[in-house]
Amino acid sequence: VTSDQEVRQSLAQIVVRAEQMVTHGAKSLVKFLVQQGCDVDDLKIFDTEIVGYLLDSEQGDFSLATLATMYLNK
Repeated sequence: VTSDQEVRQSLAQIVVRAEQMVTHGAKSLVKFLVQQGCDVDDLKIFDTEIVGYLLDSEQGDFSLATLATMYLNK
């Protein structure tokens, strides 16, 4: 049986080893990784939430569902 902490540490190590990643709301992910003791300086993250803001900062709602509707017609 593994503890929750062991699972969190294993997940953090998988993420840190990725060459690059796409995520929505990277701030939460980076905060989690730092809490797990990971070095995040060299992470290459493409954050769809930030991209949504950059495309239309006045829009106001940068949820993944809203961005998908706006840009993918889904």
